[in-house]
Amino acid sequence: MESIGDLLGDQGGVAAGAVVYDEVHLDLALYGFVHDLNSILDHLWIQPELDIFLQRCRIISKIYLFIASGTEPNPMATFKNEFSWSKSRDETFKTCPRQYWFAYYGFWNGWLKDAPERTRQIYVLKGLKNRQTWAGEKIHHSIHRSISNIRRGIKVLPVEEIISITLNQMRNEFRSSRAKNYWKKPKSCALFEHEYGIEVTAPQWKEMAQNVETCLRNFYASDIYGGLKSHGKEGWLEVEEFSSFNLDSIKINVVIDCAVKEGNSIIIYDWKTGKALSEDLSVQLCCYAFYAMEKWHLPPDSLQVVEYNLFSNKANSFTVTMAEVEGIKGYIKGSVKDMQSLLKDPENNIPLEEEQFSKVEDERVSLRCNFRKVCRIERGDSHEESSDNLSVLP
Repeated sequence: MESIGDLLGDQGGVAAGAVVYDEVHLDLALYGFVHDLNSILDHLWIQPELDIFLQRCRIISKIYLFIASGTEPNPMATFKNEFSWSKSRDETFKTCPRQYWFAYYGFWNGWLKDAPERTRQIYVLKGLKNRQTWAGEKIHHSIHRSISNIRRGIKVLPVEEIISITLNQMRNEFRSSRAKNYWKKPKSCALFEHEYGIEVTAPQWKEMAQNVETCLRNFYASDIYGGLKSHGKEGWLEVEEFSSFNLDSIKINVVIDCAVKEGNSIIIYDWKTGKALSEDLSVQLCCYAFYAMEKWHLPPDSLQVVEYNLFSNKANSFTVTMAEVEGIKGYIKGSVKDMQSLLKDPENNIPLEEEQFSKVEDERVSLRCNFRKVCRIERGDSHEESSDNLSVLP
């Protein structure tokens, strides 16, 4: 009998032979499914793509059958945790190796019904985000929907309606997070402030909502958005896609907010939602350039990166030299080497024990850590009641 793992093969980052049976793995298959639907709308079909699409339809139906029937998976089959590198992974490793262990190893298999309690907790806590990050994600999602519609020739909603929809979504997610529903449904919104009882005043919540509105209004009134609206279909390259390239057989992950081609050049747009302008973009810019060289076979001097700060309504343009790209290669190789020094089996990405990943005692780090509830260290955590109020979101 054909297994889901047999159908998947190397699709979706799942190791061949792996049995896929729960909502986490269903998400992976659905991601590919939606990507294929976008291809249909873009009229990009060729026969191999059609074959993959039909295969994914079979995969998804099989997964639903696994979930609905409650069939126990083969205990010998595993969903492999593969090593890859990204700027965010590098930042987590530099911030605190123990936090890194939680985020990339300790959570693994926490989605399984029979997962150990601590592993399940780590898995849920990994999904926490602070209110600023949450607000930034909602802004990105709104822009992504609009740009994707423009790319496919679909009319974009009026800005007032976009703002209303976004804030209504935030109210619903706020309510769900405040009730801590994420412990039952880990894929739902989980705010750091709610989990740890961080006191946030009503004016602070209201300011956050107003910042979201400001960012959206700035974007939809900007020259950048106006230019994208008039961009030819053939010039679109990527819109907030999870992309990657390889460096010495190591997968390097990047997320491009928006990339378009203009003449012989490529422009990559990077949306920022914080109040402060980025101070050090060198790693991120060079990763974009490296990816562009690999994907579109262009020299770095044909690439322009535009960082658009949506809150301040300011855009800065950057270019990258070949020397800088070569420099980032060395940086990534060194970072990978540091990370893999804490693996007892680098080939299979098997880490050393948790205690081998040192923990940072600085409270500026520990009190902002998603995993402080499960980290084996005594902390003076605050348990003050939050003054959260749904009514403060306008």
